[in-house]
Amino acid sequence: MTEEELRASEQEEVEGYRFFRELLEMVECLHRRGYERLRCEPYCGCKPRLQLRVAGQREPVLTRSICDGREFFRRLDDGVQGRKVRRGATPEKLADLFLVAFPDLAQRTLGPSPRYTAWYRKVMRLTAPDGIIEIFTNTDPYDCCRAYFPLTTHEWVELPWSPGRRRPA
Repeated sequence: MTEEELRASEQEEVEGYRFFRELLEMVECLHRRGYERLRCEPYCGCKPRLQLRVAGQREPVLTRSICDGREFFRRLDDGVQGRKVRRGATPEKLADLFLVAFPDLAQRTLGPSPRYTAWYRKVMRLTAPDGIIEIFTNTDPYDCCRAYFPLTTHEWVELPWSPGRRRPA
C-alpha cells in the first residue's frame, strides 16, 4: 500500500467514526423529540456496528457497520441498503431523515422511557465530543459497557450500565 493509499484509508476510518458518533447523537435528538422507546445498541465485533430496536423487543430492526461509510441504516428484515448521507448533516437533520425513512419504527418508539433516556444522555455527555459506545451483550463472556475514543486518545473507558442491565457477578 502506498503512503497516499494509507492516508486515504486512515481518513476513511476517521470519517467512519465521525459518522458513527453523529448517529449516536441522532438517537439522542430523537429521544428529545419524544421517541424515547428507541434503543441504540452499539457493539463491536471486528468493526463497530450500530443497531436500533424498539424497547421491549430483543431483536434489532435496523443496523449499520462503521464500514458502511456514509450509508444510513438498513432494515434487517429485508436487507435493503440504506441511502448515502451527505457530509455535514447535523444530528437534527439525521433525525429528520430517520423519521421519513422509517415512519413505522418511529411510531413504535414514540413514548416515554425516562430512565433509559437519562442514562443515554449521561453516556453521551461522558463520551463527548468524539467517543463511540460499545455494549457487549450477556452472550459475550466479556460483558461490559464501555467507550472508545478513536479520534483523540485511543483509550477505553468503562461506562455505567443501562437500566435493566446488571454488571455480571
